[in-house]
Amino acid sequence: MNRQDALEIAKTNHKAHIKANIETAFGRAPAYDEEAVFGYRHGWYTVGEFNFGSDEVTGEPYDYTQGGWAYL
Repeated sequence: MNRQDALEIAKTNHKAHIKANIETAFGRAPAYDEEAVFGYRHGWYTVGEFNFGSDEVTGEPYDYTQGGWAYL
């Protein structure tokens, strides 16, 4: 698997992770282990030997001045 293939898997995992978070938050799904299920830990997705930051997976650059998806 090359880096581009791994990135596509990480993007798929990100979408599924967001959906699972919403379902869990509204009580429609049980709790789960983010790292075991989606390869997510502390803002990073791991696929095989590759790691991708949330900004690379979403295509949205991190910009703390705009609020964005993370607050400092």
